[in-house]
Amino acid sequence: GYSPKTAKRKAIKRQLTVHKESKNPVRGILLLVLCWIVLLSLALSIKLETECNSTIFWILHALYVPVLWSFSIGYGWIMRKKHKRKLSMDFEWVSGDIQWTNSRIVMYPLAFFFAGLMSSLLGIGGGMVIAPLLLEIGMHPSVANATTGVMTLFTASSAALLYLIQDIETFDYFIWYIVVAFIAGLIGRFIINDYINTFFV
Repeated sequence: GYSPKTAKRKAIKRQLTVHKESKNPVRGILLLVLCWIVLLSLALSIKLETECNSTIFWILHALYVPVLWSFSIGYGWIMRKKHKRKLSMDFEWVSGDIQWTNSRIVMYPLAFFFAGLMSSLLGIGGGMVIAPLLLEIGMHPSVANATTGVMTLFTASSAALLYLIQDIETFDYFIWYIVVAFIAGLIGRFIINDYINTFFV
């Protein structure tokens, strides 16, 4: 067994970890924002600094995949390091906690990569594919719902801005669909949710 001093130290570390994870994941959000900025910078570079079908044009297009994978690998390394730290302090796992083992750090990004690819090719929303996958890997439904919402915000906004950058002539359509989607989101959030909570919950 552990000495009382060691056990007390681990208990303090567990409490600090739980308190830290109850707050907004600032590091993860900043990493997403950085990825968003890098992707838009690549798109702007392609639009403004290259000619169609030139060598640099195809090189910059090919950079999308390694850039996205570098962010996935970097965040996977962060999560694996955090997982090891939790194991060292005898962290008490709860239902819905994802344990980031080496195999999961590799398999989960691959699974979500192909899920995103298929949803793009089939023309369906990424959230419709990602949410069931999050539930399948054991994530708590509330966390899965919030995660899907945040990821949809980043993927939808980046896709919209990429289209705008590539074809500036569609700016009027861009504004129109932003307004429609914003109003539809408000209706779904405040009216439909209230109706469901009133009559079905």
